[in-house]
Amino acid sequence: MIRTVALATLSIALLAGAAGAAEIVTNGATDASASHPIRPIEAFVEVVGQDRFAGYFVTDEHGCAVTLIRTAANDEALAHPIAKMALIVQPSSRIDIPASGSQALRIACASGAAELQIGTLDRNLPPRRTLLD
Repeated sequence: MIRTVALATLSIALLAGAAGAAEIVTNGATDASASHPIRPIEAFVEVVGQDRFAGYFVTDEHGCAVTLIRTAANDEALAHPIAKMALIVQPSSRIDIPASGSQALRIACASGAAELQIGTLDRNLPPRRTLLD
């Protein structure tokens, strides 16, 4: 898990530059609200606060390989990305990518990496214990 978070953080730092580099949080936040399943190669777009995340994932030997583009929420054409991210989320684990304000994008890789759960969460709420904690 440490290697995965380090790779994700390195990818964000290298691709995002100073504008929009995000810290990845792997615990301490409440469950995602309105999470929905994504299958491999299926595109998704999620607006989280003032940010829009668009991406897809494929299954590889390490888990869910996620590719994301982060733009301003009003950039529907994804013409001016703030950051481009390449992340590996291990099976049965999750990451939270902070967005504007107190919200975050939660990405959870299912057991066997056959499915990704995408959702939005409020980081100001007290954490609840889940099966992943």
